[in-house]
Amino acid sequence: MKTSALPLVLLLPFFTSGCVVGTAWDLASLPVKATTKVVDWSTTDQAEADRKAGRDMRLADRQREHRDNRQCRDFSAYCDGSE
Repeated sequence: MKTSALPLVLLLPFFTSGCVVGTAWDLASLPVKATTKVVDWSTTDQAEADRKAGRDMRLADRQREHRDNRQCRDFSAYCDGSE
């Protein structure tokens, strides 16, 4: 019984070495990945800033249009141009 288990025990390090190396690499690179994620969350690149500025401008336009439509509805002379 001992002789049949011996080859398996001798080959075990070869089968598990890939898992151990992969796990060690993942553990070593984890702080770098976490740091880059935090930096990415805490900074805004130019494209994100442009998208936010565009959203803010569209929101201001919608609010201005809504205000103007309400004034036209409430005060029809305001929109006719006649006083």
